[in-house]
Amino acid sequence: MESRYEIGEVEDFEVKILASGSCSCFLPLSFVERQGKLEITEHRAGFRQIQVDVLQNPYELLEVIEKLVLCMKEAHNRLIRPERYKLGKTSLYADEAGHQQRIRFMPEHVKGDVPGISEKLRLFLQLWQPENHRCQEYVTRVIEKLTELTLSTEGILSYISELKREVYLCGWDR
Repeated sequence: MESRYEIGEVEDFEVKILASGSCSCFLPLSFVERQGKLEITEHRAGFRQIQVDVLQNPYELLEVIEKLVLCMKEAHNRLIRPERYKLGKTSLYADEAGHQQRIRFMPEHVKGDVPGISEKLRLFLQLWQPENHRCQEYVTRVIEKLTELTLSTEGILSYISELKREVYLCGWDR
């Protein structure tokens, strides 16, 4: 899939990091400057889009959220801050085996208050509408926790782990 952006919409250092593949949390990308525009090509071969709304297992849903937080943390560690990319319904991908999760890179420029990982995750989860009532319950619990507290990345991961343990002990992981 190919997208076109204005030169400068994606910072030079972001292009270098994303093109090199050193930030494995995003789908593989290549960049070409053509006619005053930056063309970004996504290489989705071997990856499928994650349809969170149709997940029927709360444990799987929490694993998707956990892997997303880990991806966001890696991106932040590689200097690609949460306000530099969009998260939407078509943002999450997994490899065919479902072990690796990736984010689709779509540039975003936030004006005003810049969201951290916790706020970005909360806003993204509010878009989710799982069909399964138990999955929706866990999404709501994560949103409520992120609303009441500004958690660090490790705090978010710890909370997700607590919820995964609860799901496992209740037998809802199957």
